[in-house]
Amino acid sequence: MSYVDDNLLSGEQVLHRARLHWGIFVGPAILLFIGLIIALSVGAEMGGGGGFFVAVLIILLTAIPIIRAAITYLTTEFAVTSRRVIAKRGLIGRSTLELNHARVEGLAVRQGIISRIFNAGTIVVNGTGGTRQSIPFISESNGVPPQRSGNH
Repeated sequence: MSYVDDNLLSGEQVLHRARLHWGIFVGPAILLFIGLIIALSVGAEMGGGGGFFVAVLIILLTAIPIIRAAITYLTTEFAVTSRRVIAKRGLIGRSTLELNHARVEGLAVRQGIISRIFNAGTIVVNGTGGTRQSIPFISESNGVPPQRSGNH
């Protein structure tokens, strides 16, 4: 289960969820591709067991950023519930924000040109008392529709 689902209050419902955008993988994937090219050329140039060892080492070092991006992608959550705004980042070192709606002073979405094209952006939540949480590379909703009351 997710952090949001594990920490819902009695009667609280998730109105909107957001995930990180797949764009966080672009830079690390390019680095890994470059690492593969370098590893192949170094391995072919050196030959033998030493070339293979250096090639594997280069691949492992250039794979670290994509592994890190995957962990970040899988461990970041953002949700708006019927009572709170909840944000969680991190696996071992965790950063969380849980603000009651009455404590939210503002919510901003920052998008550059590329972010607008790919439907992503940075969400900045400002709470009373100087609380501020910025979550970059947020993507569109995962399809959790807002709950409608019977009064409409």
